Formats: sequence, structure tokens, C-alpha cells
Amino acid sequence: MGKRILVRRRGKAGLQWLAPTKGKISPVSYPRIDKNLTVGATVVSIVHERGRAAPLAKLQLDNGSIAWLPAVSGLEEGQKIMLGPMAPPVAGNVLPLSRIPEGTTVCNIEAHYGDGGKYVRVAGSSAIVFSQSGEYTVVKFPSGKSIFVDSSARATIGVVAGGGRIEAFPQGRQ
Repeated sequence: MGKRILVRRRGKAGLQWLAPTKGKISPVSYPRIDKNLTVGATVVSIVHERGRAAPLAKLQLDNGSIAWLPAVSGLEEGQKIMLGPMAPPVAGNVLPLSRIPEGTTVCNIEAHYGDGGKYVRVAGSSAIVFSQSGEYTVVKFPSGKSIFVDSSARATIGVVAGGGRIEAFPQGRQ
């Protein structure tokens, strides 16, 4: 990334280096549900959040709560998705890594169950479920790096939406 500029290294931090808080919608993470429970949800809207390349999907769960997740390609308003171990592995559904077939593209992967999703959340990116081995799943990232992730951790099936952003602005004007 490069080094910090001289005045920042000397401790002269200020508003010009802080990330803007205005325009933020909500923290993005998986809802807190039981590991063995499968819950249905409806996509209420797909919105843009300031400072984020990927669009967000607002989900209305069957129990009435609201969750925000990075939208995957092909997700539409009014679409029904499922969260849990008994959900089919189709685009937009959230499943534990142990229930996802090998070779499937996934995004928004949790490091451990319940952390809300830490890996592969940027627009247009996806990882591949490489292999299953007992209580761990090998996931191959877009960089080519492979890691072992707990098989109970959740992931969303599909590719994060917003991947054409670079082609729309070829000189980096965004």
C-alpha cells in the first residue's frame, strides 16, 4: 500500500484521514440464528452504501428481523432465499461450508461460525470451495491462496455483485 505521509507519521492525525461515517446504512453480517435452523428470507431492496463498491441486499427474515448482506449477482428484489443447513446450494442462499459441494463459487465467508462474514466481500469477487476434510474445508481465494476454514462457518453461494464497476470507469473515475 505504501508508507504514510510525513505529517501523519508525526502524529498530526485529523479529519482529513478519517473514513466518513455519514451515509453508512448498517453493519453487514449474517443474522444470529441457530446452527441447525433453516430460515427463509425475502430481498426487500438492493441499495448502494457510501464507501462500498458492492451493493447491499436488505433481507426481511421470516421471523421479522432485518439483515444486511452483500448482494450476489442475479439477486433481485422480492426474491426468496434461505439461510441454514437445509437450503439448496443456489445463488443467494447462505449455507455452512460443510453443505456446499466442491467446486462451488462462494462469497462472504465466515472465519468462524457467528462472526458475520470476513472473507471475499468486494465487488465482483468469489472464492471456490476446493475440498472437504472432516471438520475443515479448504477454500481457494481469488488471489490463489488456499486456507482451511471451519466447516460450520457460513458462506453465500455466488459472486458478489458490482463486478462491472471497473469497466464502466476505465480511467479510475468512480
